[in-house]
Amino acid sequence: MKQNSLAVKLSKSQLLSEGDVEKALVLQKKNGGSLLSVLVDQGLLDEEQIARYLAEATQCPYLDLTQFDIDPTVAGLIPPHLARKHQAIPISKASRNLVVALADPTNIYAIDDLTQVTSMQIQVVVSKVSDINSAIEKSYAPQRSVSDAADNLDSIEAKPQQAGGVRDSLMVDGSAEASSDPIISFVNSMLSEAIRLGVSDIHIEPYEKWTRVRFRKDGTLVEKVKPPSHVAGAIVSRIKILSRLDIAEKRRPQDGRMKAQLESGKSVDFRVSVIPTVHGEKIVMRILDKSNLNVKIKDLGFTEHEQKILIKNLHQSQGMILVTGPTGSGKTTTLYSFINHLNTTEKNISTAEDPVEYKLDGVNQVQIRSDIDFDFASALRSFLRQDPDIILVGEIRDNETAGVAFKAASTGHLVLSTLHTNDTLSTIYRLIDLGVPAFMVAETVSVIMAQRLMKKLCKSCSEEFTIDKGTLLEMGVAESEISKYSRVKKKKGCNSCGQTGYRGRMPIFEILEIDFDIKKKIIAGEKPAHIKKYLIQSGQLRSLRMAALEKFAQGLTSIEEVNYLSQSG
Repeated sequence: MKQNSLAVKLSKSQLLSEGDVEKALVLQKKNGGSLLSVLVDQGLLDEEQIARYLAEATQCPYLDLTQFDIDPTVAGLIPPHLARKHQAIPISKASRNLVVALADPTNIYAIDDLTQVTSMQIQVVVSKVSDINSAIEKSYAPQRSVSDAADNLDSIEAKPQQAGGVRDSLMVDGSAEASSDPIISFVNSMLSEAIRLGVSDIHIEPYEKWTRVRFRKDGTLVEKVKPPSHVAGAIVSRIKILSRLDIAEKRRPQDGRMKAQLESGKSVDFRVSVIPTVHGEKIVMRILDKSNLNVKIKDLGFTEHEQKILIKNLHQSQGMILVTGPTGSGKTTTLYSFINHLNTTEKNISTAEDPVEYKLDGVNQVQIRSDIDFDFASALRSFLRQDPDIILVGEIRDNETAGVAFKAASTGHLVLSTLHTNDTLSTIYRLIDLGVPAFMVAETVSVIMAQRLMKKLCKSCSEEFTIDKGTLLEMGVAESEISKYSRVKKKKGCNSCGQTGYRGRMPIFEILEIDFDIKKKIIAGEKPAHIKKYLIQSGQLRSLRMAALEKFAQGLTSIEEVNYLSQSG
């Protein structure tokens, strides 16, 4: 390792062993990219931890880039290829000084290159790798939007896409494939813009006279473009080809995957679902964010007390931990954080998922295949013959799966799973409805955790306001707690948040640990509403609504979001 390099500095720190650094260097040489990116991708270091360490070690300020809107004219002072090469993004300029956010402030070659190309004095601040990469993609993205690409579709005739020339990953940056084919150009622009905006899903919906493309951002669907109906088939065929699906099959649903490659070297996976409708095939593409793989329990937003409850029960040799909530509430991220916490060489971990969204090193992941009658119950039975310590079941859907899962959890295995219920107490009675005896639910389930995702107010434009006492009382705030709501905020809207007033989402939780007192109430058949009221009054349970009101009191979310949570259960 070269003297004064990042590798040497990390080897001498207490963050990593020299063996870990050497391992990362080998992977970097094999796969390319920066050493920092390899360390983060392999889960060897937490992004914020390493950024703050490097800031302190080099006496450079640490900067949260998500709080900055970068002026394109400032970003334009550095060529895109240099920004990507050095993981650097200019954020402000004053006279002959240029402030640049760097992922690796020890990279003197980067600073020399930037000084030479800009003829300015470079002042370095340190930011997280992912934040810099996101800022680069946003700042240097091609100016051609999906709306521009859609304009070229009106005048073309629909023609079938050919299946030849499919690659393992599609380059979606403007310079990578500036195709003259309007359909290819449209699909590339759509994927590129979705990645750049950080959306979670793309919906392509055919209708009689037009086609609708919508993006889901922060949980809300927003219409982007409406291409003419006669090109819908060609758009669907193009996506099918990229996803290695059968373009001739138009009568049955199909599921596939595809990968898009960015110029920066970052790859993004898409889960593709195709279903026939009366006007053609509808496609929903889920953008899979691999950063979910490395989320630690401490980063999910639990209180100190909640975190202690979870970690204590995760280290039990047997029992069941359940995560509940609607689709899109972050259950998969939470379960993966649990698996990452438990994933050691001493543990045999098996998961049954439908679908397997992310691949986890050191974990035996099994894809459920309903077409061959290989369901969750079948997978569980097979797992029990594989000497498992920890089992993750994607979802308990029926009495057969519930029965096998409870058998596993009561015979020396830790079982993690999900259900679609509104809160913690209703989960208990859902299990009883599935045929699990009340005494077995009481004795086997250790923790139930209900969760939701709430929109966060945009920090750039949210405004404080005074809320009257009557409104707070109507919202269920206790009179003794009203003083906590002196600095609440409301949404406004700006360019930074796309005029929505929100930017990003955060989880809220309701966590119930099944103790001896609760076990007795379950076995006695007490109604869930009575048990919940007792637990809240005794301070043993913080409900989802209480958690939402707490975020509102902290000025993190709006009154509309709190009320929406109540309406949606």
